[in-house]
Amino acid sequence: TDGFDLKQFLRIKPNNMIDKELKGTVIPTIDVSDIRLSKSGFETYLKCPQMFKFERVWNSRPSVTSTTLDRGTIFHDVVAKAADPGPDGLSNVHKLKDLVKILEDNWDKTKFLNSTKFEEALVKKDIKGILGVYQKWTESNPNKVVGTEIEFKMKIGGKRIIGYIDRIEQTPQGDYHLIDYKTGKPKRIDPLEDNIQLNLYSQACKNGIKDKQGKIIVKAGTLPKKAILFYPEKDDGERIYEYDVTDGQVKKIMQELEEVVKQIDRKEFTATPGWHCKWCDYRNICEEAV
Repeated sequence: TDGFDLKQFLRIKPNNMIDKELKGTVIPTIDVSDIRLSKSGFETYLKCPQMFKFERVWNSRPSVTSTTLDRGTIFHDVVAKAADPGPDGLSNVHKLKDLVKILEDNWDKTKFLNSTKFEEALVKKDIKGILGVYQKWTESNPNKVVGTEIEFKMKIGGKRIIGYIDRIEQTPQGDYHLIDYKTGKPKRIDPLEDNIQLNLYSQACKNGIKDKQGKIIVKAGTLPKKAILFYPEKDDGERIYEYDVTDGQVKKIMQELEEVVKQIDRKEFTATPGWHCKWCDYRNICEEAV
């Protein structure tokens, strides 16, 4: 028969789903046994369990990317390379022109295929402005960068957790600071002691941190002294938000995340409609959206 490929046909893996249907066997429609979580996954579930189901369980993530997200990613990539103490970085020794060169050398036009040239140029201009703020902050920062974009893995409630810490610094006194960069200018910053990301990253630090070459940079058992959010787009004096990390608070948040994992395992995905529905990528398919 025209178009029939015997080799391709023989590579098809057998599936017993039809046999199960004929026998009346219940077929699970939701499988969370091997789901992988991250700080954003936890945040999504706490915002709306049904949003989490659409995004993380059914993997029905939007195919269209946001220039706002791309803008943040581009900024993160530039400053990570600039501060990276490894062989591929600038070891935090740079001028603004060096940051701009990294930006220009790694500019990816494919991220802006759905944007006009004017919009693309505006994004680049905005990023250069943010890099200027970052450069001034770097010049006044006495701490030593020991790692950027540091990957960590752990388990909570049996679920695999993966994350990336933007920047780890060591102070002249030998303490460690974790820093996460945030683009945007939110009017309200929730109390950092309850921040999932900073506490999760602090626990990762306590577990022990290795750099990209496998060298230990934070020994196991060491909590960071501070966990910091840095908003370079906000006004001067409103860019740095610090949390004095405590072992008790980190344990508290880890216990709360264990409860979230239990809810996921029980497949509790009831929608919690509210203000966030307005910006939800699934509002057109969610019957509970308001």
